[in-house]
Amino acid sequence: MAGRTDDPALRALAVEAQSWPGVPARKSWSDPAPTDSDSPVLTWRIRLHGRDLALFTIMSVVGTPWEIGLSELTIETFVPADPDTHDILWEWSRTSHPDTTA
Repeated sequence: MAGRTDDPALRALAVEAQSWPGVPARKSWSDPAPTDSDSPVLTWRIRLHGRDLALFTIMSVVGTPWEIGLSELTIETFVPADPDTHDILWEWSRTSHPDTTA
């Protein structure tokens, strides 16, 4: 972004960020990490209550609302990205709502 906007503040921030430990060389910032796959989905990985979860998100924006209150509404849904995450979330949902049927 600093190179595209020619903003001195962004350029200074980029130079500073390069000096931080563990930050890769500036020329590689636009390249995907070597561990990235060719998948069009970016998986969000978190550890929650000692369990590893892999999720992806879908965001939907109300484009032409009839009411002004809906004009800024964005709905974000998190979806399990692998079977293990699905099983963990299903287990948690059944624990929270024991009357849920399979």
